[in-house]
Amino acid sequence: MPKLFVSDHPLVQDKLSRLRDKRTNPQDFRRLMAEVAMLIGCEVLKGVRTRKTTVRTPLKTAPAVVLDQPLTFVAVLRAGLGMTPGLLELAPKASIGYIGLYRDEKTLLPVQYYVRLPKS
Repeated sequence: MPKLFVSDHPLVQDKLSRLRDKRTNPQDFRRLMAEVAMLIGCEVLKGVRTRKTTVRTPLKTAPAVVLDQPLTFVAVLRAGLGMTPGLLELAPKASIGYIGLYRDEKTLLPVQYYVRLPKS
């Protein structure tokens, strides 16, 4: 899996532009963050492991594909918190972790101050 993902999707670009606009109110900002997270989440999760199964519909049994691995989303505090609701819309059973980082003003290197990850 690549270490960096950059979306060039037009909907993501449009929503990012509205997020950056100083006239965007807090309610719209939160909604746009969740929408961006869902759009990016769909792309990032394309390679997640799945398995074939069947489901019973009202008419008959039909083939289906389901996730075959647990998901964990890790939010980098604080900016990543705004993306969590959108990601949980995609995968409500996913577990959530948190990492707190800040940049050392002298070295400009990241300093980790908090880690809370779910147990396997």
